[in-house]
Amino acid sequence: MNIAQMKDLQKTSYTIIAVVITGIVLILNFLPVYQTITNSFKSVDDYNGAGLYAGRGGNVFLPPRKWTLSSFIYFFNVEGALRAYLNTAIIAVACVVLLELVGSFTALILAQYKVRFTDRVVQFLIGGQAIPLVMTILTTFLITRALHWLDTYQGAIIALTAQSLPFTIYIFHSYYLDLPRELLDAAEVDGASFWQVFSKITLPMSGSIVATIGILVFIEAWATYLIGLVILRKEQMHILSMVINNMEQSLQIRGPVFFASFVLFALPMFFVARWAQRYISSGMLAGAMKE
Repeated sequence: MNIAQMKDLQKTSYTIIAVVITGIVLILNFLPVYQTITNSFKSVDDYNGAGLYAGRGGNVFLPPRKWTLSSFIYFFNVEGALRAYLNTAIIAVACVVLLELVGSFTALILAQYKVRFTDRVVQFLIGGQAIPLVMTILTTFLITRALHWLDTYQGAIIALTAQSLPFTIYIFHSYYLDLPRELLDAAEVDGASFWQVFSKITLPMSGSIVATIGILVFIEAWATYLIGLVILRKEQMHILSMVINNMEQSLQIRGPVFFASFVLFALPMFFVARWAQRYISSGMLAGAMKE
């Protein structure tokens, strides 16, 4: 066997190893998704019936014998579930809008309109990201209580916004540093105010960053549990993660309904990510083609 053949054999071996590893990763990631989706469409009898692992969850690895929406209907008939869905949507959307505006506005000032201690402020923001939420949750509760914002939308929205704001400003700041200063100066010479420069030039140019931040913030706000547990204590203000946890703890949830609740919990995050993906892709393509 010559050197060329040995190199080809080596490349083939590496390819096989990469394919095997990728296959294992895909199975580990998509098998739980498959189980969650298929079991959510089962009836209770089908879920607990004869089959693989009968008596211990039924045929959990097999598709339903008969596809049904009964588990989804049952979940929404649980008291407080529909209201929690609405509460979660209001809080998540409000957090995205507020963070996009405040974060991009602040980052533009720090990046393009140099003020004193700008570098120190950015370093402080980076350091703030290293502090876990569990260390600040008590302070968050005390401040929210002092403002009389417990069990209110604004209390949860401001708490989540404060948690994600340093990261949002840092990402926007890194992007705005590369914007040509001449473009902003030309707009100001033409009589544009700072708000016009921000809303009509810099923000529209930041489509990919806005989409990326929007996805991350929406997912974090939608999936939050600790903020809701501390601030939203009244039942009518509960969010979706709290309702699912309460149903599990009180044993009011049956097998297929438990899976259906996860599907309903994940659907908005999936659709938001899919919708924003095209903006991220177009922004990356535009940046790659920029001269």
